[in-house]
Amino acid sequence: MTKSKISMAARGVASIFTLTAAILMGTNSQSIQVVDFIFTAKYTDWDSFRNFMIVNSIASVLHFIAILLPSGTPVWRLIAGLDMLSCVVLVGCWGSALTCFEVLKNGSRHIGWAPICGAVPHFCSRALAAIVTSFIGLFIGFLFCCIDVHYLINPLLLTPN
Repeated sequence: MTKSKISMAARGVASIFTLTAAILMGTNSQSIQVVDFIFTAKYTDWDSFRNFMIVNSIASVLHFIAILLPSGTPVWRLIAGLDMLSCVVLVGCWGSALTCFEVLKNGSRHIGWAPICGAVPHFCSRALAAIVTSFIGLFIGFLFCCIDVHYLINPLLLTPN
């Protein structure tokens, strides 16, 4: 697999987006006072947000390592596999975080959960910004998965690798 300037720039952009999403989620917290009680909403209160932050951090490091690797090394097959694995895990964590955000925003009548985004709007807007930023990094990562498949698996199986 060759390293072009465009692919390395795109990997850098994907790394920046996933790192930004991890930082946005990792620093997400807001406290409000209700009568004599202080209510604090933190990303660590929801497992899906915590996993979202961890997986985005790992994906960012993976893209950054791929930038540093020399072209033509056998490690590129491993990177291609890790690209695909990170894409799958990012999709799962992204969907989980989006579902959690939906419950925070609209609540759930079935489980008796009231919406809290009206009370902690800063927390909800940062969570949504992290989810959208991660989606952009995920989309770029998915493009790399398609490119990896194209280079590593000959689609027509006519020529040897």
